[in-house]
Amino acid sequence: NGNDNAVAIAVDASGNVYATGYTASVDFQTTNGAFDQTQNGSYDAVVFKFSNTGALTYSTYLGGASGDFGYGISATDEGEAVITGITGSANFPVTAGVYDNEFNASYDCFATKISSTGNTIQFSTYLGGTGTDYGIDIALDNFGNIYVTGYTGSSDFPVTTNAFDVTYNGGSTYGYDIFVTKIKYNGTAVYYSSYLGGTSDDYGIGIAVDGSGNMYTTGYTTSTDFTTQNAFDATHNGDWDVFVTKLSYTTGSINGIVFSDVNGNGVKDVGESGVANWKIRITGTATDSTYTNANGNYSLSDVAAGTYTVSEENKNGWTQTFPTTPGTHSVTV
Repeated sequence: NGNDNAVAIAVDASGNVYATGYTASVDFQTTNGAFDQTQNGSYDAVVFKFSNTGALTYSTYLGGASGDFGYGISATDEGEAVITGITGSANFPVTAGVYDNEFNASYDCFATKISSTGNTIQFSTYLGGTGTDYGIDIALDNFGNIYVTGYTGSSDFPVTTNAFDVTYNGGSTYGYDIFVTKIKYNGTAVYYSSYLGGTSDDYGIGIAVDGSGNMYTTGYTTSTDFTTQNAFDATHNGDWDVFVTKLSYTTGSINGIVFSDVNGNGVKDVGESGVANWKIRITGTATDSTYTNANGNYSLSDVAAGTYTVSEENKNGWTQTFPTTPGTHSVTV
């Protein structure tokens, strides 16, 4: 009985169809068992899925007490939906352990992953700074990592040190820069995040990723100093120009082992076993963490080029024998 808007659509490998948008309707058609069957604010994002024969698999609201809008959607091979958009809700349904579970400003971008049946959120995170941040489109790579583009008015939008542009450029009218952000498949870390734009207003509208992890974004710009390279057209032509930009992204891995150093010599000797379920954390160009496996080994893959500090989260009753103070490794990828 209110305004209902479908904005984006996606199809998975099995032919299932996914859509997102937003609604002001308190009686929007949701399904039994869906994550959220009750409207929360003035506008809620909505997410719905149809089978490859056109049957409604699920339909759910997604939002908090303020305005929430779904703008971009993609689907995994496992039938999960990944959505981006904007939220004005300080109580938007974010999950524990994600990159950012604190509301930042008037409107934040969000990235949310919903289970194949639509009954649970697998992760949900805010993304933004103290200005207004719009998540407009979303894409996935072969590993399930998430790529988001949109535009931001935040001079403190979370960018990474390996970014193409770490400096907010502003805008002559609304103060918007494009952002391009890569989020870990489980929402716990940002691998890459960059501004893109000139001194006028710039808007990211679409994003894609290739098999090598290169990012492609398009949109429109009023900036006469928008960065171009190897360009078909390096000259700003009119009030609004379309742009197409490719950003490369080099990655590596960080690997190691945690073991029970019985004799305390800092070397893994014969008979000294690995220690399972030990948390390892990296900070630096990006931040990430993992746990050791049953043999004490750990591996962090798809790590952006840069320098990292590798540390462990020590447990009660254990003493770290190597490395000695400050107890961390410095690794360059």
